[in-house]
Parts: sequence; C-alpha cells; structure tokens
Amino acid sequence: MNGSKRNISRICSLLMLLLLSQQALSLKFNQNELLILKGSDPELADDEGYLFLSVESNQHFTTVILDHVDSGKRMRFSDMQQGENHALVKLKAGKYYWKSLRGYIMWGLSWIRFDKDEHVFEVKPGVINYPGTWLAEVKFSSSLSGSFSLKSTNKATLEWPYFKQHYQQYTGQTPLVFSGHANDPYFQYLPGIIAQQDFESITALDYREIDKQQSPIKVFDIMQGVDQAKNMFPKLADYLDTNRQVSGEINPQGDWILLSSLQDKMTLIEVVNINTFKSYVVFKESLPDRARISSLRWIDNDSFIYDLDYEKYSFSHVMHLSTNQNAELVGAEVLEIPIAGKLLDPLIDQENKMFFANFRLSSVNNNDINGLYFVDTSSTKSIKKSFKKTYKKTRKFNTVIDWLTDQTGYVRSAIEVEYDKKNEQVSFHHWFLPDKTTDDWVRIRTSHSDDDVPLPVKLSADETFFYAFTDAFGDKVSVHKYSTKDYSHIGPFIEDPYVDIESLIEDPSSREIIGYTHLENGWSQRKFLQENNDLIRQLRKQNPDLQMFVRQHIKAKELMLIYAYTQYSKGAWYLYQKNTQTVSKLLDENPVYENLPKGDNHAISVQVEDGIEVEGFLVVPSIKGEHKPPLVVIPHGGPIGVRDTAANDETQHFLASKGIASLKVNYRGSSGYGKEFIELGKQQWGEKIESDIHAVVLEAIEQYALDSNKVCAMGSSYGGYSAVMLTILYPDVYLCAISLHGVMDLPLLFGNQSLNKNDKFFEELAKIVGDPRTEMEKLMKKSPFYLADKISRPIKLFQGLKDNRVTVEHALRMQQMFTLFDMEADLTVLMNEGHSLKYLNSNIHFITETMKFLDKHLDLPIDIPAEKEAAEKNQSVMDLILK
Repeated sequence: MNGSKRNISRICSLLMLLLLSQQALSLKFNQNELLILKGSDPELADDEGYLFLSVESNQHFTTVILDHVDSGKRMRFSDMQQGENHALVKLKAGKYYWKSLRGYIMWGLSWIRFDKDEHVFEVKPGVINYPGTWLAEVKFSSSLSGSFSLKSTNKATLEWPYFKQHYQQYTGQTPLVFSGHANDPYFQYLPGIIAQQDFESITALDYREIDKQQSPIKVFDIMQGVDQAKNMFPKLADYLDTNRQVSGEINPQGDWILLSSLQDKMTLIEVVNINTFKSYVVFKESLPDRARISSLRWIDNDSFIYDLDYEKYSFSHVMHLSTNQNAELVGAEVLEIPIAGKLLDPLIDQENKMFFANFRLSSVNNNDINGLYFVDTSSTKSIKKSFKKTYKKTRKFNTVIDWLTDQTGYVRSAIEVEYDKKNEQVSFHHWFLPDKTTDDWVRIRTSHSDDDVPLPVKLSADETFFYAFTDAFGDKVSVHKYSTKDYSHIGPFIEDPYVDIESLIEDPSSREIIGYTHLENGWSQRKFLQENNDLIRQLRKQNPDLQMFVRQHIKAKELMLIYAYTQYSKGAWYLYQKNTQTVSKLLDENPVYENLPKGDNHAISVQVEDGIEVEGFLVVPSIKGEHKPPLVVIPHGGPIGVRDTAANDETQHFLASKGIASLKVNYRGSSGYGKEFIELGKQQWGEKIESDIHAVVLEAIEQYALDSNKVCAMGSSYGGYSAVMLTILYPDVYLCAISLHGVMDLPLLFGNQSLNKNDKFFEELAKIVGDPRTEMEKLMKKSPFYLADKISRPIKLFQGLKDNRVTVEHALRMQQMFTLFDMEADLTVLMNEGHSLKYLNSNIHFITETMKFLDKHLDLPIDIPAEKEAAEKNQSVMDLILK
C-alpha cells in the first residue's frame, strides 16, 4: 500500500515536472536586459531574431502570453504595468500572435483571449524586429460594462532612441528593422542622415529625454484658452464658430412653424403661429461647446421630436404642445426617448406614432438594441413600453445599417451587414417586404464590400424598383433602377453625360422625384424633369445669387418653407405664401456671421498641360488696397474622391477680411467630374496633382492681379502634404507652407495594424499612393521626410495627437529633420484633436498662429497686434503622447 502511494506521488511529481517544462518561461518587462528563450547564448543563430517589444497600456495586467503560430517557444510575461513596457527577447524566427492577457478588470481577475489570426506579428531572422508599439486600452462604458482594444502603431521616432539607450549594448551592430505589415526604411535612413550632417547630439532627437524647457515641440491644449488670440483677432471666433441650428418644419395643418436658433449664447426652440407670427419659446438652454439641436421634426399637428447632440452622445426628446381655443400656446410637456437613434419616419397621419431606428451594431449592457421601433409617444409609460421590443415586422433583424420606407411611411427595405470571417469580407444582405400587411421579408440579394453594388436610396411609387446612384455604366454618376425582386439592374432613370448627379429632388408633398442637383462652377445647380416641377421658379429668377431649396410644401394652404444661402452667408430660412406672393424671413442661420466682412468669389477654369480642365475657387479681398493682395493656396484633403466647392468658406472670408486672397483647387482625383477624372489622380502624389494646383495658382495671379512674390500654401491631411511639396517642387513661387495633419512619409501610411488585417484596404491604398512592395524608392522620393534636404522654405506643422489616420509619427519624423538640418520650421501638437479640428479653441489657435506665420514670411498688408505678454513655457508633449 505504501509502495502504491509512493508510486502515485512519484507519478504526480513527474507529471508536474513535465507540465512545468512545457510552460512558457516567465519573463518581465522593463528589465533593461536581453531575455533569452532558449539556452544562454546572446548571439543569434541562423534561424533566430531579436524582438524589441513595446507595449503601452492604460491598465495593469498580471499576465501576458504571446504564442508562436507554427513553431517556437511561447512568451509568458508577468506584471505588465500601466504605462510603458519594453522588452528585448532573443527567440526563433517566425510568426507570433497575442494569445491572452490577465488582469483585474471590473470586479475581479479576468482573462482576455484573442484568436490566432487576430494580432499577428513577424520575427525575421538575423535582425532586431520592431513590429510597432502595441496599445492596450480598457474602456468602461458604465460601471457594469466595458471593452478592450489592442492595436499596433509605428512609433519609431520614440522607440529608436529608447532602444539605443537601453538595449543596443546587447545587440551590437545587428540592424533594427520595422517588421510590421509593410517595410519602413526609417531605421536604415536616419543613421545615414545623422552621419551626413555630422550630428553628435543624439539626445536632441530623443523627445523622451530632452529637457522640457528646451523641447522644440510646441503644445496647445484647449484648456489653455485663446485670450491672446482673441485680443489679436477679436472677430476670428465669429468667423470660425460652427454652432448652427436647424429651423424645423411647418406642422401638417399649416398653423405652426418650429424654429431653432442661437441667441446670446442661448439655444432656443420657438413655436411660431403662422397667422399671427407670435412666437413662443419652449426650450431655452445654454449648451456646452459642440452641443447643438440637430433635428426638429413634427410627428403630428401638436407634437415634435428634437435631438440634442453632444460631442459623443445624442439624446432625443418628444414635446407635446397644448393650445387654448384662441390658438395660443399654453403648455408643453417633454418626454425622453430612452435609447439613442434617429427618427426614421414621423408617420404624420397617425397621432402620436413614429418609427424610430437604432443602428448600433455592438450591444449595450449585453443587450442588442439595433433595430426598428414603432413608438407610441403619448406618454412616458407608452414610450418605455414601445422600446421593450423592436417592431414586430422587423424583429428578425439586428444588424441593419439602413432602412427605407415607402411613400406612406411604412418600412419596406433593409440592408443588413455581416462579417464573413472565413472569407474575410463584409456581406450586405438586401431585404425587401413585398406585402406591407405581412412580415414575410425576402432576401433579394447578398453583395460584398468589393462588389461595387450601390445601396438603394428610394423605393419607386409602384414598388417594382429601387433608385440608386452609380457610375458603373458610364463615366459620370447617374441614377439607375434596380429590381425589388432580385436587385438586378433594370436600366438608367436619369443620366447626364456632362455632370455627376449629386442628389435627387423630391416634391415636398407627394415625395415624387421631380429633378436632380449637380455642381457647376463649384455651385450647386438644380435641374427639373419638367419646368413646372420648380415650385419657386419665379423666385429664383428674381434672386439669381441665392441658392434656394423648398424644404416643405403645405399644399392646402400654399405655404412653403424655403432655405436659401449665398457664397457669403451660412443661410437663412423663409416662409413663402404663394397665394399672396409674400416672402417672410424667419431667421438667419448665424446672424453674427452675416454681418462680418467677406471677400469676392471667382471661379477659375484652366486647361493644364495634358489637356484636362481643372477648376479653382478664388476669394479675393473686396476692398482693394494700394498693393496687390498676397495669395494663400489651400489644397483639399483626400486626395481621391474629395472636392471643394464655391460655397461659403469661413476661413477664406476671414483671410479676405485681412487683405489676403485664397484659392481652392479641384485637382485631378477630385470627385464631381466623373470616374476618369478621379482615376487620373491616383499615384500622382507630388506629381501631376501639384502641377494642376500650380497651374491654377499662376492663372489666378495673372487674371486677378495678385502678388506673385507673396504666395504661400496651406492645407490639411493630403492638403498639408501638398503644401509642403509645393515649396519643394516650386520654391521660387511658394515662400512658405502650413501643414495641418499632413502626410509627411508615404511608406509610413502602410505601417498601421489595420492594414495587416485588411489586405483589400492595403491594395486600395497602394492604388492611390503607390505600392511599397515594388515602388519603395519612388514613395521615398515623394515624401517630405525623405526630401528634407530639398526644403528651402519655412514650414509650420500642426498635428492632432489623437489622429489615427495620419499619426503623430509623421510630424515627429519631420521635427527630427528640422533639427538635423537646422531648418526654419516648427511643430505644434494639438492635444485634443484627431484628424480634424473639433474644438473652436483649436481652430482659433491654428488660424492665429497661421496669420503670425504668414505675416512674418509674406509681410501682410495689415498690422497684427503683438501678444500682450510672453506665452508660458512649453510643456512636454512626450508624456502625453506616451499615455
């Protein structure tokens, strides 16, 4: 018996030893030493490589496991701290993936596990592999729910000096390479430039270690305020303030108009009696920055729904109005909609009823809320009951991204999305309800993201086909018909061989299609299928400078709600009483802006050297001085499938008020001019696109007597890239460049982990930019970072810290070049911004600093007041970047 116990004990010990031998070696981050998975020799064997692992986490994890895909030892790290984590590991070459993490999340110790193909990276033999810096982030949406994200991003400018300081002693002359999805020549290129410039102070390129007071990088946080900027340019905020309100509607009986406005920083909703024009304020509140009322819709004669939009959230409310026998408003009751979403159809003919849709694909508190709701808005109780279940006829759907209603408001079409993991593609299921009295939905087609099948925009009156926009059958975007039986193509509905069709015009009462819109000279034009379809034809003739749109038509009373704008205004709302031919102005979209000085608009068309026509939109100062105006050209972003128009542009008019002309150019690749024009722009970064822009600039200078010796370029995203490239390609013309979120390194665009997961997106990007696998040298020759030695003009960069599209790495690389070449250039990091300027203070700061820069290099025809006191010392951006 004792022998048996000893045998059992011995077997258990052997099993434990076997288990332990199979366990991964327990490793630790931030030891500043070489971790060796097998043996003790630090030198690499032929089938081995070094892994330089960098992880930034907002949460402490007790365990991190990275496993091999095919062969090699598993890595098991203990104690990954909140913040930065680094390790250098010698291991077998091959593909590895993130297997799992364990940490105290929510209420206890939890594992987060990943699929084998979810977060993969490669270790190449004979080199030090940096696959990017992994960002591990836990987000809590409530006290009971949260989400986790893991992604990699290339932070070579920060990791290169860190590696040299902490780990290079273990690796000798072994080359450090980026081993992400695409090659990045940065690690091979930078040392050569340092040697070429005989630059000894490597610490000057290490933004982690540099003294905060000596940092070359400027920082702007919206909490700093913009008092100095407002002192310099008191009206600038009035130009740039994007707070705008919607006007609302006339109620079905034609008795009341809903209006929303911003007055003395208070947001108002007013209900105006059409007969007496007496106004009743039913909502008055001081909303925070970037909050606004985004929608006002009647749902019956005495009830309406309004949406309050905040920066990240939207809340819908229903308001019931009470009137007395004299048609005076005597009361209002507000009811809250319990989930986020939008009004799909107000079902005007049904009292206190509406269709409300939620398009969220992820669950909330473990509940799927995506779907359509038939809502009884009579009371709080009825509303809550309506949202307990989705609409019975559409209950089978829970991943819908688009619904279509028929002309009576009933839901007849649904587009459901599904990710096909096996084939790694997105599927779109097209559903149609042939008989609205039943719930017998028919799936008429399944398409995929690369099938180029257009989404329907409207159901025909006879319910036999859908209308959809497509350029699949010609060069220009046109409207085609697709069958409700199988979504097969039937034929064209509206084609215009000369223009891309922008939108359809519907009769506001019958909802029938009566025309379409297109752009001409950068200006929206309306073309009607029959001349008598234009309900305000005479008004248009009387006001040729106004763009007018009939938003609503109450036929019984011949009332029309009209929205109109010019190239100099943000728009206004009017009530047109056709019987009496009277027009009453209800409100301006932004009354303060209407009274600000503006410039004069001009459209320019140039035939460039290869015969294509390129359009530009110029705004010049309306008051002519004794000197020719300087010119700032502002290329748009994209560059493919994006465009500018001649419509009101606040920045252009502000520049004009300061005596500066500005020009926007729809270079090749811009949308609105047909498919062929778009194709002409692909892979023309730094080439024919900039040639197009330059040709229009020269035409504008000659045609409108601008100062050819005072030209600067500025832009955002691709426009920022283009601005810098113009100074490289045509340094005799462009004296300076301002870049906001600009692409500075073309190969770096391909280093995102998202591309690793989506080969189709990689291929599309390669078609637009160029393929780094076969054209790396060409991409480098078109990148400002690799052309820094050719930059002879002053450069000013602005970069959003939270930009995931053009990451801060682009700007940091350029800052290194500024330092190495001792250039007249600087970088400002906008701490609160992503790939656009969301906050008014950021925009004010950007334009103010731009004006100071322009004044320095173009000698502007205005006096810019000096700052009253010196700005505070720059805080370091690095700590914030590393968070």
